[in-house]
Amino acid sequence: MIQDIQAEYDLRYAIRSPRPTDPVLCYGQRGVYVASASPLAFPRAADFPGEALTYLFRVGDEEYYLAPAAADRPFDTVERRALRVAQPQERAFAAVTGMHLDYWYRHQRYCGRCGQAMAASTAERAMVCPGCGNTVYPTIAPAVIIGVVQGERILVSHYAGRPYTGRALLAGYCEIGETPEDTVRREVMEEVGLKVLRTRYAGAQPWGFDHNLLLGFYCEVAEGEIRVDHSELRDAYWLPRGEIGALNDSASLTNDMIARFRDGFDPFPRDGGLRIRHARADELPAIMRVYATARSFMAAHGNPRQWGPSNWPPEALIARDIERGKCYVCEADGQLQGVFYYDYALDAEPGYRDITQGAWRLDRPYGVVHRAASAGLRAGVGTAILRWALAQSGYLRIDTHPDNTVMQGLLTKLGFQRRGIIHVSEDNDPRYAYDLGES
Repeated sequence: MIQDIQAEYDLRYAIRSPRPTDPVLCYGQRGVYVASASPLAFPRAADFPGEALTYLFRVGDEEYYLAPAAADRPFDTVERRALRVAQPQERAFAAVTGMHLDYWYRHQRYCGRCGQAMAASTAERAMVCPGCGNTVYPTIAPAVIIGVVQGERILVSHYAGRPYTGRALLAGYCEIGETPEDTVRREVMEEVGLKVLRTRYAGAQPWGFDHNLLLGFYCEVAEGEIRVDHSELRDAYWLPRGEIGALNDSASLTNDMIARFRDGFDPFPRDGGLRIRHARADELPAIMRVYATARSFMAAHGNPRQWGPSNWPPEALIARDIERGKCYVCEADGQLQGVFYYDYALDAEPGYRDITQGAWRLDRPYGVVHRAASAGLRAGVGTAILRWALAQSGYLRIDTHPDNTVMQGLLTKLGFQRRGIIHVSEDNDPRYAYDLGES
C-alpha cells in the first residue's frame, strides 16, 4: 500500500525555516506541482522566493514544506490518481499526505465559532482563534472498506457517478455513535441489501486523497439476493476467487484486500480460525471470566437456572479439570474464545449409565463434553468445540438443560439425536441426552 515505505516518516510538529534545497509541496486544481514526474521530484524552497512556507514532516532525509495553493505555477503537474503508482513511493506518500494537510489548512482560515481569522499554533499542529480561543486540529474522517465474502467469492462493485470506473469494494463513512463494525453492517445492508453475520479486521490505511483513515474489514453475509442502491453504485456482483485476475495497482487498501483474497486468504475458515489446546493454570482467572459471560448470556436467553443460581461451575472444579488435563480452551486472534471439559473412555461420564425414556445409540467408548462456554467474542465457538471433540472420539455423548434452547438448536443443526433423559449431581433438573457418531 502507498504508506508501506522503507523510509522513516516523522510527523512531529515543528516551526522551521527551509533550506534552499528542501522539497516543497504545492497543489493546484489538477494535482501536485512537480519538477519531474518520473522519477517523482518536487520544486525546492529556492523556487518560492519570499513566500511563507509551512513545515509539514520528514520522510527519510527529506524535510517537506507546504506552499500556498495557486492555480498557476511554472511547474508541471502530476494528477492525483497518478500518485498511486508514482515512484519513488516515499515521495508519492509524501505528496498524498501533504494533500491532506493542504486541504485542512485551506479550510481553516476562519473560526467556525466567531468568524475571526485563525492563526497557526506555535506549540502543535492546530489552528487557533485569537478572539475566542477555538482550537481546531487536522480533520480525519474514518471510513470502512468492506470485503464481503461468501466461500470462494467476493462482492465487487462499480461506483455510480464518480470519475473512478474500476472495480471497488463496498465502503462508507463512520457515522456519529457507530463503531466501525456497526458501519460495516449498515453499509452492506444499505448498499446491497445483505445481512452481515460476522466481521474480521483486515488492516488500516491513511488516505490523504480524501482526508480519510480507512479501516478494512472482511465480512460474511447471509444468503440473499443482492439489491443494489443505484444512488451509490452502478452495479455489484459476486466475483469468484479464480476470476479476479490482475489488479491495476497495489497502492490502496481495497486492492490489497482483493489481492489477499485472490491469492488464497480465507477470512472465515470453517473452524473460524480457532485453535484448541489444553488450558494452563495461569489462565484460570480468564477462564472464569468466560464462564461469567456465559452465565449472563444463558440468563438473557431464557436459561437462568442451569448455571446461574450456583454460579456454576466453581473455580475449584475448573482448577481440578486443568490439573487433570481435562480442561481445554479455544483461542484465536490472541484471545480466549471459549472453554470446555473433554474426556474419552468406556465410562467417561458415570452419570450417563442411568438414561431414561430412551437409550444411547452405541455401546462403546465415547467422548464427553461438559461445561462448554463461549466468551461471546465471535460466532462458531460451540460448533468448533463439538466438531473437535467428535473428531477425537468418533462418538460423542452430551447433555443439556431443557431451558438451554440455544445448545439444543446447535446440537440439532450438527446432526445430534436426542436419546433420552439423564440427571446430574449439581441440581434436580433433568437433562436432555444427545449423541452422534459412527460405530
